[in-house]
Amino acid sequence: MSKLLVYPVILHKEDNGYSVTVPDIPGTFTEGDTQTEAINMAADAIGLMLEDETNYPKTTPLENLKVGKDEMATLVPVNI
Repeated sequence: MSKLLVYPVILHKEDNGYSVTVPDIPGTFTEGDTQTEAINMAADAIGLMLEDETNYPKTTPLENLKVGKDEMATLVPVNI
């Protein structure tokens, strides 16, 4: 039985594509050539980081994230 989790991520515009951080899951980073690819890669990275967990990290509300210039915060759904 899968569980739907939603985590905020921050996309950072790079010279070639986007890097992604997941503030609520330390050590979770990924990247993609486009925003869509970066978001899809973030979902995969979150799933891998949490696949053996039973106590999932609490999520930070999107509006509480601090984003800088050339950054964007969004929510990423993940089926665990």
